[in-house]
Amino acid sequence: MLGLTFWKQTLGIEHIGRDTSLAVVDRRRVLRRRFGALLVIAAIFAAVAVALGSPVVGLTVYLAATVPLIFFSS
Repeated sequence: MLGLTFWKQTLGIEHIGRDTSLAVVDRRRVLRRRFGALLVIAAIFAAVAVALGSPVVGLTVYLAATVPLIFFSS
C-alpha cells in the first residue's frame, strides 16, 4: 500500500487505472502540461481582449480554451 501511495504522489495523478505503463503516464503528463499552457495563453489573450474593449471575444476565447480541460482533465 505504501508503494501505491508513493507512486500516486510522485506522478501527480489522482487515479491510476488498469493501464499503468510508463508511456501512458508520460502521455498524460504531457497532455496536462499542454492543457495548462493553453489555459494560460488563453487567459492572457482574454485579458488583453477585454482591456482593448472586446469582452465578448475575450470571454469566448477563454471559455473555448477551458473546454478541453473540462473534458480531458481526469
